[in-house]
Amino acid sequence: MEELWANPLVRAGVGIVALAIVWSLISRLLRSKPKTSAYHVRVRCPSCGWQGSVGKYNRRCSACNSTQLVSLD
Repeated sequence: MEELWANPLVRAGVGIVALAIVWSLISRLLRSKPKTSAYHVRVRCPSCGWQGSVGKYNRRCSACNSTQLVSLD
């Protein structure tokens, strides 16, 4: 095993793999929030407490069918 680590190509390969893993972890952490649809809005229903997205032009609660929704955006 010590002979394997003495080879500079093996060290370089392990270093490249380690850098690729660290790069992917950092890019996941710094990724921005997913984009929302232009046709949906995030809302909360004061009647039943449901939260989620509904159509921008058809604002009805998915749980109780209420039309009195509060926008969360």
